[in-house]
Amino acid sequence: MPGRTIKIVLQKVVLDQLICSPFYISMFFVTLGILENQSKDEIIAEIKNKAWRLYAAEWTVWPPAQIINFYFLPNRYRVFYDNLISLGYDVFTSKVKYQKP
Repeated sequence: MPGRTIKIVLQKVVLDQLICSPFYISMFFVTLGILENQSKDEIIAEIKNKAWRLYAAEWTVWPPAQIINFYFLPNRYRVFYDNLISLGYDVFTSKVKYQKP
């Protein structure tokens, strides 16, 4: 979606949050569950118990970060900026994943 108008930026953010985020969060738990030899039921239970925290964090962190990224930053800084935000978010994701109930 080329363009930097506020309408285009908001469309990008909404699509990311409604389509990509739930898919990526689910795949995060499924992939690690498979790598950790968890059963299907354990993976599903973990998604039910923990995915909502990550999705709530996604709505808190990413919309403002992506609005800044897509609306204000020149293209040459976007990858660095996104990776910087991702670093912090990935630490939180790991904390949620491995936090004991």
